[in-house]
Amino acid sequence: MIVYPEDLVSITENLTDSLLFKIHCQPLLKKTIKMLIEKEYNKFSFSGHDSFQCRQLWLKKGYDYVKEGKNFNDDDAVVQLGVGKNMVSSIRFWLKAFHIIDNKDNPTEFGKRLFDDENGYDPFLEDEGSVLK
Repeated sequence: MIVYPEDLVSITENLTDSLLFKIHCQPLLKKTIKMLIEKEYNKFSFSGHDSFQCRQLWLKKGYDYVKEGKNFNDDDAVVQLGVGKNMVSSIRFWLKAFHIIDNKDNPTEFGKRLFDDENGYDPFLEDEGSVLK
């Protein structure tokens, strides 16, 4: 069964009437659904990480790399990121999987809010809550 973001609106409205859900989860869920509806559908992929799990500082390192206007296909990406060739593609995969960058390798609004050096909520993912959000 395929569920499209538009269908999620009616599904989530019927999830629960609990006060806790309405206060904490519903606003975030509605915002996420709205983002999905307004943007192009995400292409989900189960490959591309070259069997590398996401390492702790890869997301920040990759975000900073993209923020500087650099491209993962550049010849010096291996040197700039300080990892092997396969790890460069894996960093890119994980950035997309966590919605830190979009399909055009530009930082997403979520990525900026989390990793920005000046205004980011948790640039180095030191708060346990950042991983769970």
